[in-house]
Amino acid sequence: MFLFAAVLAGTLLLCEDPVVPESAVLPGGRATAPKVLNRGRGDFAATVPATKAGRSAEPSKGPWTLSGTVKREGETLPLAAALGLELIPLGIGPHATAGLQSMITTPNGGYSWVGLFPGAYRLRALPARDSSSHLAVAVEVELPDGSADSHELHRDILLPTPRLLQGLLRTKANHPPVGIRISVSEIGLHRGTAVCDADGTFEIAQVGVGPFEFQVRTNDGTPVPVETVERAHSESGTVQVAVVIP
Repeated sequence: MFLFAAVLAGTLLLCEDPVVPESAVLPGGRATAPKVLNRGRGDFAATVPATKAGRSAEPSKGPWTLSGTVKREGETLPLAAALGLELIPLGIGPHATAGLQSMITTPNGGYSWVGLFPGAYRLRALPARDSSSHLAVAVEVELPDGSADSHELHRDILLPTPRLLQGLLRTKANHPPVGIRISVSEIGLHRGTAVCDADGTFEIAQVGVGPFEFQVRTNDGTPVPVETVERAHSESGTVQVAVVIP
């Protein structure tokens, strides 16, 4: 009986897991708990050091002020309602860092942009199409660099009444081209596209006073260079031009 109990105790001892210390034990020293450097959250999200509370730095401003009034062609009274304006920087430089800026005019058409940097801009006035008898218009504005007695530029904007553009497209050999599409824009504002008739004539409604920019393409989309544009005739409601291609 004693022999059986001894064998059973030895068997149980061999089946137990080996004893592993819960903390590292250095030779000749006491057990020390491991140092935790960082406890992860399990989502591996990057942490960003917190910044001191305070207002963010305000962007720097330029010295120029651009102001004026939006008027309608053929009318002496101010606008009956406010309309939208867009100021687009052209080229590169400090003036381009602000990107496109927009505002709403006062009810009488007044506007004012302050803190502009020197540079070239495109200013667009955009009346609502369904509530205005006049067209949108764009003008080029140049704010010069360097010292000046005044850094204020006054620029009025005139919304044009719609006109009908009647055109004649010809080759240098004075032949009407076949299968040609022609588009017209005014300082970046697309006015319309037409397909030339067999005799080279075309019409595009809803254009302003110009200057006009023409793009000519074949029916398959191949660009055709424009050599000359002649403004043949202009009346109150009609503009006639002659466009010559190679």
